[in-house]
Amino acid sequence: MHILDLVDKNNLAPDLTKEQLSKIGSDVVTDYDVDFASMKDWRERNKLALDLINMKPEVKTQPWQGAANTKLPLVLNAAMKASAEEYAEILRGSELVKTELFGAKSEDKVKRGQRVSKRMNFQFYHELDEWTEDHDKLILAKNIVGTVHKKFFFADGKIQCVLRRSGVVINDNVEKIKDAPRITDEIDKFWWEAEEKFRSKEWTRIDLTNEKDKSFAEGDKVNEFLEQIRREDLDDDGYPEPYVVTVHRKTKQVVRIAPNYTLESVDFADKDGVKAEFDPYDYRQLDEASKSEVKRMISVVRINIDKARIRYIKYEMIPSWEGGYWGFGYGILLGPLNENCNQVINHLLNAGHLANQGGGFINSGIKIKGGELKFRMNEWKSVQSTGGDLARNIVPMPAKEPSQTLFSLLGLLMQTLRELSSVTEVMSGEQPRANMPAASVLALIEQGKKLFNSVYKRHYQSLSKEMLALFDLNFIYEDPKDYIEFHDLQQMPVPTGIPPAQFYTALVHGDFERKGMDVLPTANPEFSSRVQRMAEAQAMLELKDDPRVDGGQVLRRYMSAIIDDQDEVDLLVPKAPQLTPLQIMEQIDLKTKEFLAGNEARKSEAEAKKAEVELQKAMLDAEKMGIKIPMDLEKAKLSNIKAALNVENTVEQGELIKLQQEATRKQSAESANENDKGSGA
Repeated sequence: MHILDLVDKNNLAPDLTKEQLSKIGSDVVTDYDVDFASMKDWRERNKLALDLINMKPEVKTQPWQGAANTKLPLVLNAAMKASAEEYAEILRGSELVKTELFGAKSEDKVKRGQRVSKRMNFQFYHELDEWTEDHDKLILAKNIVGTVHKKFFFADGKIQCVLRRSGVVINDNVEKIKDAPRITDEIDKFWWEAEEKFRSKEWTRIDLTNEKDKSFAEGDKVNEFLEQIRREDLDDDGYPEPYVVTVHRKTKQVVRIAPNYTLESVDFADKDGVKAEFDPYDYRQLDEASKSEVKRMISVVRINIDKARIRYIKYEMIPSWEGGYWGFGYGILLGPLNENCNQVINHLLNAGHLANQGGGFINSGIKIKGGELKFRMNEWKSVQSTGGDLARNIVPMPAKEPSQTLFSLLGLLMQTLRELSSVTEVMSGEQPRANMPAASVLALIEQGKKLFNSVYKRHYQSLSKEMLALFDLNFIYEDPKDYIEFHDLQQMPVPTGIPPAQFYTALVHGDFERKGMDVLPTANPEFSSRVQRMAEAQAMLELKDDPRVDGGQVLRRYMSAIIDDQDEVDLLVPKAPQLTPLQIMEQIDLKTKEFLAGNEARKSEAEAKKAEVELQKAMLDAEKMGIKIPMDLEKAKLSNIKAALNVENTVEQGELIKLQQEATRKQSAESANENDKGSGA
């Protein structure tokens, strides 16, 4: 079979021989076992953390039955505090996706970016089931175990996203997911779920086993399947293609083999090895004879895995410093410290118990009734012995009070754990020491965020990859009709000679083509607290009236720091229209002239006030001396009037500048319109 015959098949298993299926099924399980074994060290390290987080009460038998077995939730506490801050920063506002355009911007590019961001924001918040809730769970799980995954795929007529906190198996000897030879997902199916797959012809029917699973009833018949992305050469051309192979783990029977690639992701070459231009839409319109000729003329060069049908997105807290794939979380970092804290506090509790419970030794020669003695409050019992004999014959069991050394050690361990988790008193909301300056508090918060800032950036990068995965799947699966209706583009004119279906498909592929565009989270890649954002915005607000600064944008930044709702900010401070470079230069020139005119006005006003003061002083001096100076008085009055006229003249000049600038802008706009009309004609 040629790759062009395989690419659109939903299940290739019925087309293969029993020998081929048996070999593939056995290879899937064998390779899965190898990858699972490579993760042994990572799984064992995290097992300690998961046992610590599990607060289930357990009876301890050492050093005695019922001894103290306290578990401090230190790992969970650190992960919860870090996750709360991380979630609040990532999912701020009503928009999650923004687009970045490359190259020269045009009206068509801007509209394309607006369509893509609007559509993807709707998908994340409304079409991907429980995406927000799953992302909250993802952040907490990532910070505990170190690495979790999101899985994107197309099923049941829509794109779906599933959180995989566990069950994904990847060989630990690779560093990046794109370098992994295989990706296996452990999938448990109830018997009726598997039956639905069989009846819909999505899976090839096999006999299910009744595996024992204490988590469910025996009648549920839970069966484990392995869904593995692996390379197989099914077209016998010497180049293995990526396929999604689903195998029943216990019996190693293959139920489905589906291509994990599309025609758009395959690079072809002709017989001479030159890259061949291949249009999937044109190929599908050919008759069978023409298709056979195309198959004979081209061969596969490579398959771009970036446009796979199933995509896994890796989220990790801290990369493995050993060079492996699986990252580390608070469970591995703080688990041993948490275990030490538990041991120390249990020793202190046991020591206190021994010191308080009493007990000891009684000489058999003392005359006391045998058996257990019980006392009520303020009760005294009589004995047939003198006080001295009683004190000598009763010896309390020696037991020390809880050790102050152990108590100090517990405090040291707690402090070390707090420093490693970047959770200090100030960052956790506790009040700092008295009379600490606000600037010092901000500096402490910023210093505490240094470690966590790198974790936040890795989250931001993974979220970008998640958005890109949805972007690529939209290229493959987005229904052109639904896309047109979503954006109300039914009235868009279709070029003459092009079928509407082909035009709308080309529109979707053009919008979701990577060339010239990237999709990014709207969140800021730099982690910052609300206090920090407020301080930065307050500092910028002082420059709002500077002619070289966009005051409207500064005001929007200030309001965004106060209010997380971007829609509310848009209502309070509407966005300014996009200006051309000429209009921007005109506005800067206008503000500069207004500023200079204002200076002249203030200077003239000051001179007028000075003249008035000198006039009043001269009049007072003249009255004291009994001298009349009518000529000087008239000159002073004239000088005062002249200064006032200068002020009015300066103000009028400012108004005249504004009118001139407005006339210039209108003239520029009219000439631009005339040029557009001329070029259109």
